[in-house]
This record gives sequence, C-alpha cells and structure tokens, in this order.
Amino acid sequence: MPLSDQAYMARALELAKTAGNPRLVLQIEIDMGAALLDLDEAAGVSLLEQCIEDGRARHYDVEAGHAMTTLGFHWTDVYQIDRAERIFAEAIAFTSLSVNTRSGLPSWIT
Repeated sequence: MPLSDQAYMARALELAKTAGNPRLVLQIEIDMGAALLDLDEAAGVSLLEQCIEDGRARHYDVEAGHAMTTLGFHWTDVYQIDRAERIFAEAIAFTSLSVNTRSGLPSWIT
C-alpha cells in the first residue's frame, strides 16, 4: 500500500472516530486490515479478527461478515484452504443467523 493510501486511510479513520461513527470506523478498519494482508500478514489477520469481534459485539452483521469473507479469501489466495473453509463456514453460519429479533428481517435490512 503506497504511503499516500496509508495516510488517507489514517485520516479517514481519524475523522470517523472524531465524528463518533463506530460503524464507519469498523468499515475503515476492515479496509485497512485487507490492505495490510499483503504487507504484514500477521498484522492484517489480527486487525481483521478484531474487526470480526467488534462487528459481532456491536451487532454490525454486514461488517462482521465482510471481515470474515475478506479473511477467507485471503486464506484461499495463500493456499491455506483449511483456514479458509473454517472462516467461510463461520461466516455462513453467522450471516444465516443474523436476524433482527424485533422485525424478523435480516439485520442488514433494518
């Protein structure tokens, strides 16, 4: 990731935090984690795993699912199929159960 991209992401993250928008913060962190996978795999994986936890904790199901599938596609790209299968199975189970209890609709709709 070129330095300018890192600077833009850092600035976007700072603005989202200042604005008090936790969903946008999480979305930016997912993008940062995905970008890190090519530069520092361990840091990228760690950030994406944290994003999964944060998304689940905040009930941001779309974002948690996005972080899971981003990590899953990374594992397929580096031929770690067993890890990919595990995270994709987790993503499928998680997203199929993500239903808003008040409306009965998938949480990404409400």
